[in-house]
Amino acid sequence: MKLFLLVVICLLCICTNSLFADEKAAAPGLVATYADGKHRIVTLVATPDFVLGDLESVHPQLGTAFTAEWNGLLKIVKRAPYTLTFDGTADAKIRVDEKDVSGKPVDLDLGDHPIQITFTRKPGSARGQLIWSADFFASEPVPPSALVHRDTPPRAALQGRIEAGQLLVEQLNCTACHQTMSTLIISRPGPDLSTVGTRLHPSWFAKWLASPRSFRADTAMPHAPLKADEIRDISAYLTTLKNPNNKVKEPQPSTSHVETGKQLFDTVGCTACHGGVKGHSLDGLGSKWLPGQLAEYLLNPKAVDHSGRMPSMLLQKDEAQAIAEYLVQSKNPEFEVKAGEGDVKH
Repeated sequence: MKLFLLVVICLLCICTNSLFADEKAAAPGLVATYADGKHRIVTLVATPDFVLGDLESVHPQLGTAFTAEWNGLLKIVKRAPYTLTFDGTADAKIRVDEKDVSGKPVDLDLGDHPIQITFTRKPGSARGQLIWSADFFASEPVPPSALVHRDTPPRAALQGRIEAGQLLVEQLNCTACHQTMSTLIISRPGPDLSTVGTRLHPSWFAKWLASPRSFRADTAMPHAPLKADEIRDISAYLTTLKNPNNKVKEPQPSTSHVETGKQLFDTVGCTACHGGVKGHSLDGLGSKWLPGQLAEYLLNPKAVDHSGRMPSMLLQKDEAQAIAEYLVQSKNPEFEVKAGEGDVKH
């Protein structure tokens, strides 16, 4: 009897471990394979959904005429008949458990089911979205959490690294010094300096040019091998770049504004990018920005940094002012030391 129980327990452990192993092996997204007759791309996507204009393609390396195939697993958490369709202008075929289920109710058990969607692009605009419904919920897009895959093809893993590298090349603006004939790389220019002398503290320029990473560890600004007198001269020149139409009045410090700004910073979404240990640090911002000018930037970030990642938070003017007054309370004394006189003309 004891031997029988031991055998049963061992079998249960093996089955349980196997189930957990499978669960661990599942990764988010579907394996997408795109081809246009000249190129073939294998990559990972969260969902097979897309919206394309007449001259747009599903991937920048492909032409507008292409075929697409998405493979992975559909996660079912409740047994029921499900109906899957590919909504939009796209004519796609859906197979689940190797059966054509496009627009047909299919009884699916609890667990993961192999799913395949195929699509051939026709001339003109195209739009497609994977939709499902069941007797216990109305038609809705299949969420990314319900689409996974077991094995990532080596080619898809390589494509992911290639695209991550391309993104870094663009974000770091490598093409500013290293020209390329590739149309796939979009150069990301830095912030507009034409009125920078209006926005920032004069003493900040010199320390920034001397050591950008001392102020912001993750900056894309490279360290330029400048001499001390060259730094002073460039800093002196940058402070002369004023906005002749500037009408911003710098506010008087207000304790109530600072407290309101802190509350807004914590609630309107700023902490999504600027919170936590890995967030984009805003330490020392008061040694860089003038509060009135920072408020103007918060109202329209793209006016200063046309290709920046800072979004408009749809703030009211008084909200932007309060957040700015809160942020400039953080100082970096090293960046407030005057660099000395420089030669503007030089």
